[in-house]
Amino acid sequence: MRLDLRPVRLASREGLQMLKVSAGREQAAATGVQLLVPALLGAGIAGWLAATAYAAALQSILAFARHRRGIRFLGPADHVTLARAVLVGGVVTLVADRATVSVVFLALASVALVLDAVDGQVARRTRTVSPLGARFDMEVDAVLILALSVQVAASLGAWVLAIGLMRYAFAAAAHPPIPRLRPRSVLPPLRSASVPLLRSRTTVPLLRSRTTVPLLRSGAPVPLLRSGASTTWPRTSLPAPWLRSPLPVSLARKAVAALQGVVLVVAASGFLPPAAAIGLTAFALAALLWSFGRDLRWLWLHRPVPPIPAPDPIPRPAPSPARVPSSRP
Repeated sequence: MRLDLRPVRLASREGLQMLKVSAGREQAAATGVQLLVPALLGAGIAGWLAATAYAAALQSILAFARHRRGIRFLGPADHVTLARAVLVGGVVTLVADRATVSVVFLALASVALVLDAVDGQVARRTRTVSPLGARFDMEVDAVLILALSVQVAASLGAWVLAIGLMRYAFAAAAHPPIPRLRPRSVLPPLRSASVPLLRSRTTVPLLRSRTTVPLLRSGAPVPLLRSGASTTWPRTSLPAPWLRSPLPVSLARKAVAALQGVVLVVAASGFLPPAAAIGLTAFALAALLWSFGRDLRWLWLHRPVPPIPAPDPIPRPAPSPARVPSSRP
């Protein structure tokens, strides 16, 4: 009796496509689980409000990003990040309720930090690395670090909030909420005016209708709509648009980011004496400042420099025709 050792084909590619669940349904299921977490934790009004706002904001941003990029299905790494988002929602609920640090709080935060290292490995193993997944993972990490810094700041001081707010300050500087407006003309009330002509020492009255006045040198007419019209430009320049440039991959940046979560969980646990917790948290903040300063220096040195326009050539007067000598004696 011979055994067939050939690999068995479980499903075709079309069958796997049918087994996929749309990302919208997955997000709806994750939202339902996130709203179930406060009930399981016995949260109060503040916890329910924080959990609802977190779930609505996170899922809305993810849905908008998917629609903008045309993504219908989430990858395996995105599923891990979605599970992390549910755990982070539990941490946010407990922090908003000002509950004491318990085993549940430490377990939720610790598992969320461990899964942070898992989703990247899954994305690389399955070759599903995408900008959307990286950005989704980054935002979930930022919310977790902010929630942990709020919890630790209650016992060590408000200076710990700098760890959680630094990433949002960087994003606000790179994407300020300043609309790009067009220049607007500020026109005074209609009135008659006059333009002096230097050569003839006379004036030409300008009525309310459209009038043109010839220039003395070039002779090109300039339309004048109303007397004394000026143009003002609103504030449309970004404070630092070069911060939007992509950064190179850095292991030091990843190590410093992972250090923040570990240090904040240890400081919130209460296992260390206050002096040791303050020293460890201050070291994490100093490392974060060094990492941001290093990235800012790289972005500044590699910022796009706009080209300098060439100066306009100065028009020179046409040479006068040469005089022909007369043939008369």
